Amino acid sequence: MLQIRRTVPIFSDHTQRRFPREAPNAEGRTTSVTIGPARLGRLPADAAAVGAVIFFALFVALGLLAVSGRTLLVDQTAMLWIHRWSSPNLTTAMRLLTNLGSFVAAGPFCLAEAAAYYLSRRRRIAVILLLSVGSEPLVDGLTKLVFARPRPELWPHLAPASGFSYPSGHTLLATIAYGFSALLLARCVWQGRHLIAAFLVAAAIILVVAMSRVYLGVHYPSDVVGSMLLGTSWICIWWNVLNTRLSNSAV
Repeated sequence: MLQIRRTVPIFSDHTQRRFPREAPNAEGRTTSVTIGPARLGRLPADAAAVGAVIFFALFVALGLLAVSGRTLLVDQTAMLWIHRWSSPNLTTAMRLLTNLGSFVAAGPFCLAEAAAYYLSRRRRIAVILLLSVGSEPLVDGLTKLVFARPRPELWPHLAPASGFSYPSGHTLLATIAYGFSALLLARCVWQGRHLIAAFLVAAAIILVVAMSRVYLGVHYPSDVVGSMLLGTSWICIWWNVLNTRLSNSAV
């Protein structure tokens, strides 16, 4: 009868390298099989790499449709419908809420979160968070130059805006800052109801910022949708980097 020789069970990232599990192959010989957190930690990274490509491809496809004018009818119809609900009080609220997608609000939030990770000895996570959010202006600026889509002019802009329209920088920053923060909380801190609440709050902030940019007349709906696609792709890239960095070391 074939016997499977098993070494010490794997309970940590370090044990995977020291104590591999052995299993018989087709010829009855024992071979080492790498099983444990270090190996399983690569699976999310692989999925993130695929997600980054898919979401970026969708972002590019939507951008090409937008600059060719094929989304213009839908964009303008949606904007005019939203503009029907405009009022002085709502405009004031939207001007305030849109700042959630600027570094005035997202900057201190991410700095505080990164400091918390750093003080709890999760220094790689703190660095990855700061790099992902801090690189947003570069991503936004480059993609704006590539697509060079003019901003909408259906009514006078209700907030200051400059540069090209696709993608929306505020929505992109909100997606990266709050979306990635919720994902990191899911990995490191919270579970259960708290985790669900974190994702719901992040999604609500992203949607509010996106809606505010359209309401204020500075972006088309396709701009903010494209920003969410690009932001999700950027999150996937840095999630892949994070998992790669942590695959052979403890968090």
